Amino acid sequence: MGHELQDIWFSYDDRSVLSGVSLELESGLFHGVLGPNGSGKTTLLDLISGHLKPNKGRVLLEGQAVDKAARKELARKCALVPQDFRVNFPFTAAQVVMMGRYPHIGRFGAPSQEDWDMVEQAMESTGIRDFAQRNVTELSGGERQRVVFARALAQNAETLILDEATSNLDVRHTLALMRLAADKVRKAGLTVISVMQDINLAARFCQSLLFLKNGRAAAHGPVDEILTESVIQEVFEVKSKVYFDETINRKQVVFL
Repeated sequence: MGHELQDIWFSYDDRSVLSGVSLELESGLFHGVLGPNGSGKTTLLDLISGHLKPNKGRVLLEGQAVDKAARKELARKCALVPQDFRVNFPFTAAQVVMMGRYPHIGRFGAPSQEDWDMVEQAMESTGIRDFAQRNVTELSGGERQRVVFARALAQNAETLILDEATSNLDVRHTLALMRLAADKVRKAGLTVISVMQDINLAARFCQSLLFLKNGRAAAHGPVDEILTESVIQEVFEVKSKVYFDETINRKQVVFL
């Protein structure tokens, strides 16, 4: 069933951010969320992950209201990679990744061998084992981002929520983490919901796109149907050329 948004309205004080958004994000797909600055993308993720409650409407996960779920239960279902991760205490990278296992550990329990195995797998897949014992306060922005990505993978949730999760990464690591997420969608049935600024990156890895503008859903559906020159013109107010790139077998965009 995935996530369902039913007539969602949200405001920060007197500033309206989302207005009457209704849609379903099917499970087992890689969803890209795109739109101009201030269109409500991050707020949408915060509502989906349960960090915010809508002023009006309901957010459902598998038919259950997200804002009614216990925090630990929700953390077993949704893992978030935020846009900007800051920590002032000198935890090691490995300790931060282990934080992803806390929803699976009893209140007074200690990490099991399974927990450590999940942490090792997450660090290996994101390429951070070389600095696993370094303090996160000493890491670069890109290295910290990979640590937080590994933490989310170790959480082993059904949905991975990415808020511009590759914004601090170079091209090589961006492609590596996007491939990793796409592989988990294809092989393990993971659901990924990712806010992205790069339309071509979204077109390459996503199966479904949601375009937001002025707090409303401007277009939503499969990439091949939704990624058009008219949609880009409507949402971003720029002219473009959309073409099929045979090298990667995906649609791509050139901005004019």
